[in-house]
Amino acid sequence: MNIAQKGYEFVAEVAPREGDVLIPVDAFAYNFRVLVAQDAVYDRSQVSHAVNLFDMSEKYADVAPTAEVLRTLQSIPSQSVSPSVAQAG
Repeated sequence: MNIAQKGYEFVAEVAPREGDVLIPVDAFAYNFRVLVAQDAVYDRSQVSHAVNLFDMSEKYADVAPTAEVLRTLQSIPSQSVSPSVAQAG
């Protein structure tokens, strides 16, 4: 891929580590289960934000508040989590 050096910028806490694979398409297309923290994303307005979250929840993802997302992720047995995710926790 021809991505400019600053084409992908990540917050340090979620930045990819050496050996991680970056997939430049959506996770749903690769049959991953997608989980969106509704209070950790934004859109142009409250209305478009709500509409897009609804659309995602109906088609592509589980949408929930951050606290619920964290409880869900913490309930996953550690052997089924990739090493980089397990180390971050």
